[in-house]
Formats: sequence, structure tokens, C-alpha cells
Amino acid sequence: MLDRLKKLSFIKPSIKSIGLILTAFMLVFCYTGVDLLEVLELRTYDMRIKAKPKLRKVDKVVIAAIDEKSLKELGRWPWSRYTIARLVNKLDRLGANTIALDIVFAEPETTISLKYLRMAKNEIALSGDNALAKAFKKSNKVILSMPALQRNEARFFAGLDHKKVSSSVKKHAFKAIRYRHPGEIRVTTRTAYSMLINLPMLEDAARYTGHIAIYPDADGKMRRTPLVLSYKNWFIPSADIQTVRAYTKANNPTLYITANSVEGIQIGKRFIQTDELGNMLINYNGPEKTVPTYSVSDIMNNRIKKNALQNKIVLVGTTAKGIGDVRVTPYSAGYPGVEIRANIIDNLITGNYIYKPGWVILIDLSLILFFGVALSWLLPKFGLGLSIAITTLLLATHITMSFYTFNHYNLWFNLVYPVILILLLFINATVFKYFVTEMEKRRIKSAFKYYVPATIVEQVANNIEDLKLGGEKRELTVLFSDIRGFTAMSEKLGPEELVALLNHYLTKMTDVVFKYNGMLDKYIGDAIMAVYGAPVPRSDHASLACQTAIDMLIELKQLQLEWRNQQLPVMEIGIGINTGPMIVGNMGSNSKDLKKFNYTVIGDAVNLASRIEHLNKTYGSRILISEFTYQYTKDELRHVREIDVAQVRGRKAEVKLYEILVEDLYETLDWLPDFNEAYRLFRNDKLVQAKKIFKKLVKEQQDPVSHYYLDRCK
Repeated sequence: MLDRLKKLSFIKPSIKSIGLILTAFMLVFCYTGVDLLEVLELRTYDMRIKAKPKLRKVDKVVIAAIDEKSLKELGRWPWSRYTIARLVNKLDRLGANTIALDIVFAEPETTISLKYLRMAKNEIALSGDNALAKAFKKSNKVILSMPALQRNEARFFAGLDHKKVSSSVKKHAFKAIRYRHPGEIRVTTRTAYSMLINLPMLEDAARYTGHIAIYPDADGKMRRTPLVLSYKNWFIPSADIQTVRAYTKANNPTLYITANSVEGIQIGKRFIQTDELGNMLINYNGPEKTVPTYSVSDIMNNRIKKNALQNKIVLVGTTAKGIGDVRVTPYSAGYPGVEIRANIIDNLITGNYIYKPGWVILIDLSLILFFGVALSWLLPKFGLGLSIAITTLLLATHITMSFYTFNHYNLWFNLVYPVILILLLFINATVFKYFVTEMEKRRIKSAFKYYVPATIVEQVANNIEDLKLGGEKRELTVLFSDIRGFTAMSEKLGPEELVALLNHYLTKMTDVVFKYNGMLDKYIGDAIMAVYGAPVPRSDHASLACQTAIDMLIELKQLQLEWRNQQLPVMEIGIGINTGPMIVGNMGSNSKDLKKFNYTVIGDAVNLASRIEHLNKTYGSRILISEFTYQYTKDELRHVREIDVAQVRGRKAEVKLYEILVEDLYETLDWLPDFNEAYRLFRNDKLVQAKKIFKKLVKEQQDPVSHYYLDRCK
């Protein structure tokens, strides 16, 4: 029966093996990156950005917005260079610390404005470009932007003079570069095919110029910005780096690089750590208009507070619909590009940017390895409920810690790969257990259902590991029952009638065994052998066996009534019970050609129970138990009497025997004290007095045990 259980030893290792394989794959995927999972991770980044607690108020950066109101009051876009010059002069007078223009002046403007001539009074008439250059030079606060072009973009700009581009780029490139590792340097950064430069006269008049480049992630969202860009042999700082440089009055920013990657940028006392390509993750302060924004028309017409721009970085850019530079961000699909830059500049000034250093991947891989090994080991050990609890706890812990480190330390740890691994391991364990373990449980139930009650079968199937293959020594109780006069009865009935009668009897008796959680060990012809306390251990095994014996006799009384009504032979039974140490387990043949097993018990205690059952014929009793069983049940049994101290065949030591009297089978048991007194007298060799009482009990109660002792007295 239990040979099938051997296959269960492969279940847990299989779950663990599959779990470890999944872990290995996830480690590789996390290290190399999988497009779909990377996109999912980016979405969790957006969730964490939105879930961040409200950041402090942006107080060092403001936006001068070229919005619908400005276009209505100052004219359609693009404005003349005179208008831009007036705006720069106005911002300078209002106390702006730095003026960053998110506008490119790549083409000359030669028209002369009559309005500007009237304003200039006695000055020499200036072109729009000259007027703008003059405003730049006068304020010494302007930061210009030059867009980076890719090969597919550069063809749209005819007449690109690469010599002029190189000259301009060289002028604004990093002057201070620190190499962490000596030797050959092969730095990989974002690379521009060309640059769209501003007019030389404007660049010369501006304080600094830097690149503006847009490199959205795979899903088109702006989450990071390149702080450094390479063009030919030069590294160009972004316009935002140049803006912060001007605002903090820092000397040349310093670029730190290793043998093959960018490490970071030093601006004054602030070191900005980047990824290996020189990118910085943007820590958005909030949705649109989180950064203080003023309409250019309100600025020009003195409709803002007096000190609104005092000592601020003023970022000038378009926000009007139709001409505005809008991008997709974690917050929305129409986020003004100028406000993205405002967030970047604020991050650089405060150092409050999102950080994903190189060592984070080691933490991610370590977590994946930990979750993989832990769950591969734990989940096979527990049932579905506890597995769900463990999985939920790990998921909640990892997600909470990922959000916590993101919110409080600006560290971006991977969320998707560990979460997917945890779910896969749970699914693996659950599915495997369902399709394999449940199949094995069905096989176990099929094997045991004929031997033990359904409740015990369920316990065995749910606790397979408690079943020890082979044999183990345990304290158990064994019950034997046998039919009296079966041979004579079989001579009176035909084969079909005899089998039907016997099957009906065995069915009723087996139901009683199962009622008290006994294990039907076997049928031995017309005899029944049942074991209590196995396969599932129970401390009350002796009591259960005794209750089984009592109910067997009560059930037999009903069967006898049926048999009399059907004019069938009426049978009697004898029951013997013993408790003691015995070997229980899987017994049988394990040969290659024949594998035949049986879950049973063997040992001297088993043999004693069988011998005790046979002694019922000697005493005329119905239920005999050994002194060992009696010690377990003496406080529970109401009507029990000691009937002998016998030396059982095959055993040297004598054994006290007790009979359980079933109250339902007697009109009264008031005579039991008389028997006990007679038995005491007999044991003390006072045979005359004992004989007198035994004779009385035989005459009045027809007690077979008293009849046995009456004969012995004679």
C-alpha cells in the first residue's frame, strides 16, 4: 500500500528545483534587462514619483511663460528679437539672478523696429540681433540653449556648418575633466551627430551656453536628462548645468569619468552623481504648474509682485497650446518642456534628484537571490493558506521598502523583477502541489480508504511527511475479533448465503472500527484485526479500542435480531485487546520483480492480543483486555472485572486479564460485586466460600465466567 508514498519524496525537490531555475532566469533577466519588464519597471517608477510626499516649495526657480495671454497682448509667436531684448532687460531690472532662455536663435533677424528706435532715442539704430546681444551683454545673466541633433534630424537643417558647430561646441565644452582610472579611456555617453548653434554674436554676449537634448525612455516618457553629451572629442554640459553654474557662481564644472563611463559632475560644492551615460533621473516636484509660473505679459506690464523674481533663476519658455514644447512625463502627456527643465534645475541646486547608482544592481540581484532561495525552500513545506501569507508578507515588505527608500532616500531599487519572481514561485509551488501533490493525495486516499476512516485518510494525505516509510516502534493498541462457531454455521448455509451473511457482518463491524478512528489492518477469514494510534498518532488509542469493542457487541445484538427474524444462524463473537510497543510501518517485498507492501503492525504485543482473543472461548467471555490496556482505561470503563492471571501461550510472563461487561446486554449488573468477592476468595485459595458464590451466580445470572470458576473450584 505505501509503496506509492515513495514517489512523494520527489515532490518537494521538484518544487525547489523549479524555483531555483526560475530564480536563475530572473537573475539573468534583471542583469541583462528584458524590454517588457523594463517598461513595467518604468511604470512602477511613475507610481513612486506620484506617491512621493509633497515636496518642499520650489523657491529658487520660476518660469516666465510665453502663454496664450502673452501672445494676445504682445503679438503672435515668434516674437521679434527686440521683444526678447526688452524681456531680458525687464527681468534684469526685476532682480533675476540668472535668465535661462529655452529658445534657440539659430537664424539672424535684420529688421529694425521703429518702436525700438523711439525707445533708443539718440542711440544708433540697432538690428534685432544686435539689440538682443546688447541686452545679453548688459545683464551678463543669460544662459542659451543649443539643441543636440541626431543624424535623422540634422537633414532638416540645411547649410549646417560643421566647422562653426565644432568651434562653438569647443568653446562651451567641459574644461575640467578628472579621470578616475589612468590608461585608455573609452567613455560611452549620449552622442550628438551635430548641434543647432545660436548666432555667434548672441553666444558671445551670453554668459554660458549648454546643450538641450531629449532622450525619452522606451515608453516615450521623460524620466531622465543627459547632463553631459559628447560631440566629436568634446563633452558638452547641459544648459541646466550651465544655469546652476551661473546661479551658484561656481567656476568651471568638473566632469568625473572612469575608464568607460561617466561618474558625475562637480558644480562648486555640489557633486551630481549620474548613471554611466551621464544621465540624471528627474525628481518631479509635482504636476504641471508646481513651479511658480508668471505670464511674460504680466512681467512686462508690471502685474507681478515687486520681489517675485528677486534673486531667482528665471526660465523663459513657451507654454501656449500649439507652440508650446510639451512632453510625456510620469504626471501627464502634456507637460511643458520648460517646466521639465525647471524641475531639473531645482534638482541640481538642492541635490534632490532620484539616484540609481551602479551598486543598486547588486542589491537587486541579492534580493532576487534571497527571495528565490527562501521561497523555493519554504513554500513546499506549507499548505496553501500559509504559503499565501508568506508570499503576501514578502510582497508587502518589498513593495513597502521600495517605496520607502524611493520617498525618503531617492534611491530607485527594482520592484518588478523581485515581485514577478515571488509571484512565479508562489504559482509554481501552488500549481505543482495542486497537480502533483493532490494527485498523490488521491492515490494515498485510494490506498487507505479501505483501512481507515475518511477523516484519518484526510489527515494522512495532508501530513504525508508524518508517515515514516519502513518501520518504527510505537505504543499502540490492537483489537482482534472472531466469530464463534463459524465452521458449524458454514455447514448449514450455502456458499452465496454464507458470503452474504459474512459480508453484512463485516461491513457493520468495520463501520464501528472506523467510527472510533481505528485502522482496519486486515480480515483473517472471519476475524477482524484493527489497530489504534496509527497511521496518525493518538494518545487515546486504548480507550478507542475499548469503545469499539463495546459498540461491536451492541451492533451484534441488532444483527442477531435480524438473523432470528430471517431464520438464519445466529453467531457470537469474542474480542481481545492489548496495548503495548510494536513495530508499525511498511512491510513487504521490495524486490525488482515484485513490489508488494502492506501497512501493518508486528511484535509480541500484537501476538498477545490474538492470544487473549482466543481465551474468550475458555472463559465464555466476550471482551477481554490485557492489564496493559486496563491501565490506560481503568478510569473510563464503568463495568470491568478482573477474571484471571494467565500464562498465555508463547509468553513466559503471566498477564492479568479483564473483561469489559456491556451494560446493554444484561438486565442488571448489581451482582458484579459478588463476583469480585468470589474471585478474591478463589485467588486466596478459599475455595469453599468462593464456590458457594460462584454457584449462586451461575444459577441466578447464568454468568459463564462464574461457571468456569465453579468448575475450577470443584
